[in-house]
Amino acid sequence: DLMSWIIPRVSVPRLSLGVSVFGTSTLQLGDIVTLNFNDENGSSQLGIPGTRFVVYHMEYAYSYGGPVSTVYLSEVI
Repeated sequence: DLMSWIIPRVSVPRLSLGVSVFGTSTLQLGDIVTLNFNDENGSSQLGIPGTRFVVYHMEYAYSYGGPVSTVYLSEVI
């Protein structure tokens, strides 16, 4: 019974992506997030409706424009 529950959930490919965001220390590994963003015209858009992601890796860097974080996310069931 346990295998019949696990197999359909792990056999489906999950979306993974990296997102560059302004450097922030409020995110932590394991946090569950959703994506909301604005397009070039300032119109509000929802990234991927109803999809939640878990933060599995973070990188920090400093650039001329200020601190930048790259947050790597993986889709959660």
